[in-house]
Amino acid sequence: MPNRILRDTALDSDRIASVDEASEVLFYRLIMLADDFGRFDGRVAVIRARAFALRQKVSESDIKTRLEKLSTAGLIFQYEANSKPYIVIPRFDQRQRAEKSKFPDPPDGWQSSVGQVTDIRPASAAVVVVEGVVEGEGGRTAKTPRSQGSRLSPEWQPSEGLKAWASKKRPDLDIEETVEKFHDWWIAKPGKEGIKLDWDATFRTWVRNERKGNVDDTPMPDVVVSKRCRYCSAPAVGSVGGIDHCRDHGDQPYDRKAA
Repeated sequence: MPNRILRDTALDSDRIASVDEASEVLFYRLIMLADDFGRFDGRVAVIRARAFALRQKVSESDIKTRLEKLSTAGLIFQYEANSKPYIVIPRFDQRQRAEKSKFPDPPDGWQSSVGQVTDIRPASAAVVVVEGVVEGEGGRTAKTPRSQGSRLSPEWQPSEGLKAWASKKRPDLDIEETVEKFHDWWIAKPGKEGIKLDWDATFRTWVRNERKGNVDDTPMPDVVVSKRCRYCSAPAVGSVGGIDHCRDHGDQPYDRKAA
């Protein structure tokens, strides 16, 4: 089993913070148990025996409850194949040592029901990326190719954990209406401005900047500013290498292609 290394950025992850401490511990142990495809046996008894072999006080009922919380937060996806349960961790794209997972494939389109939290990318050593930060074994920074981003999928919906965060962050907003406006705006956005690296992060920025009682479909950033962040379209506060960025993305690495 390859090593998995987590950086301290997990401490600032909104999705991880949305679950209780016991569920968070299970999430990290599932990362260690998952194969190179991010999959593992979904049977509660098996997970309890493997993840908590020396913790006899942890019951199967505890594991079931924690799995449900992780699934709700979008940290894992639970599915069935051949009448047996399995789990998969979203965006677990580590360089594969095995050509094929020993666990069945999840159903087509399952990624649209979860958001990106854990991202394991190819590198010279086994790595774990949390909220986009990569570290290789021994503390060495792993060189990984930058994603070119994607357009918003018509099937995209924020997870329950992300909705809970939005409700807590902006209790003055109608979250369902905000999701609808966000979805319609970005589906209709033409050209490269409609391509983003992380749609959950883009939604969080949208929520932070949405005006209370906004009566039209135009988000505030596009009304009051002429420059927007390359990564999420929030108001730009600076520029690095010719790329405008907001407060949250000022430390993004320089992207020559974007420039």
